[in-house]
Amino acid sequence: MEKEVKDLDPMIEKITKEKKEKVFLLQTVQKLKATLAIERKQQEQDINERSQSWTREQKQLEERVAQLEFILEQTTMELQSSLKIHEELEKTVECERESWTEELKKVMEHVVQLEVTLEQTTMELQSFLKILKLNPTYLQTITKLLSSLNLHEEQEKIVERERESWARELKQLQKRVSQLEATLKRKKGKKAKLDMEMRNNLQLKTTRSLQDSLNHSEEKKCANHQRDHLRSGRERLEQRLALLVTTLNFEQNKFEKEIEMIKLDMEEMTTRHFQTIRELQDSLNHCEEKKNYLMRDRERLEERVAQLEVTLEFKQDKFEKENNEGQTRHGGDDHLTAPNHLQNSLIHCEEEKKTAKEERDHLVKN
Repeated sequence: MEKEVKDLDPMIEKITKEKKEKVFLLQTVQKLKATLAIERKQQEQDINERSQSWTREQKQLEERVAQLEFILEQTTMELQSSLKIHEELEKTVECERESWTEELKKVMEHVVQLEVTLEQTTMELQSFLKILKLNPTYLQTITKLLSSLNLHEEQEKIVERERESWARELKQLQKRVSQLEATLKRKKGKKAKLDMEMRNNLQLKTTRSLQDSLNHSEEKKCANHQRDHLRSGRERLEQRLALLVTTLNFEQNKFEKEIEMIKLDMEEMTTRHFQTIRELQDSLNHCEEKKNYLMRDRERLEERVAQLEVTLEFKQDKFEKENNEGQTRHGGDDHLTAPNHLQNSLIHCEEEKKTAKEERDHLVKN
């Protein structure tokens, strides 16, 4: 009996050790389940945070796209308004050109009329000169008239001064005539009347001759003045035409430069908008690629977690079966091999857990 008791003591110790190992294994399995649950929660939280960040980024991108579309609409409206203004300016410039052309036509017509009048005057002068060459008497009269005009020009000042004296003398003569008439009426003499009439006729002749010479000189002055006025008007018109031509050329060059600047600005604006659109499209494509890549990683992680869960469930079932079989069995060898097999399975589970953590960390870093 003592020998049997001594033989049973190591068996009891082995059984107690196996029970302790089983308890330890159960505790480790529970710990593994808890860690897996925590990791699963963390993965779910990470996935939720990533999905939220993706939604935020999508919203931001959509808002940015909407802003850019609004900016494009504004720029298109501004460009359309600028084009309308440009068309209105072109219309105004065309109207001004038409008005300038009409003014130029009028000026040219006036110049043509002036040239015609000058030609007529030159023809008249040439015909008059021919007549003068044919008739020397006219030349003599003209020379006399020219000499008289020269003298008259010299004596104009004197005549203007003498007009007042003549007016005074006329008043005195009128008074004298009235007095003489009164005397004639009194005396009723024919000789006195004849003398007075002769004197009056002589004075009238002298005044008429002076008046004719003055009128002739004034007509000549008017003709010279008109000729000078025509020349000055022609010169002014030519200057005006030159100024109008220069202003037209300047305005045309300025208008062409403004059109070129507007075209360059339009091209720059369009290139900028296309660049921004391309950049946004590239960023959207990059975000979509990143999203697809993350979704693939998520699917891989979920598959890996599912595989680990399946393996854990399989190992737990296997462990429970082996535990039950170990309890039913009574042989010592089976009791010794079961704990070793359980230890190997636990080591394998821990290695798989480490590999899963490493893969998850690697995916998170990427």
